[in-house]
Amino acid sequence: MPPNVTELSPEVRSGQWTFHWIGFEGDDCRIGGLNIWDHDWKLLKAAPLIVPHPAHPHQRHKVRQFTITDHANVVQFAAGEVSNLVYCIYIPAGQTSTT
Repeated sequence: MPPNVTELSPEVRSGQWTFHWIGFEGDDCRIGGLNIWDHDWKLLKAAPLIVPHPAHPHQRHKVRQFTITDHANVVQFAAGEVSNLVYCIYIPAGQTSTT
């Protein structure tokens, strides 16, 4: 992430994206009923989001936007590694987080 990035992305400040999960790579993380680790992530051509670390809100992290699909459902999320093998997941507001 570029140095001195302190501002959250406007989409995050306005509530368009919300925190969903933080945990180790491979741990169960479901969005719309899909475990994100069981599917190939398709990187979207959207700008990265700058989000707060959920446990340390003064820290900022860059997360990229992805989609996954099981051919019946498509879900969108933003993910970034915030520590060694620890990922932070954000989802668009209003998207079903689990089923």
